[in-house]
Amino acid sequence: MVKCATILLILCFIMIVLLILKNVLF
Repeated sequence: MVKCATILLILCFIMIVLLILKNVLF
């Protein structure tokens, strides 16, 4: 359960970072 939550948090973090990079670059 903790592992799943950690994976979800990491995925959310990556998505947010990608969105920010997309906004900054384009």
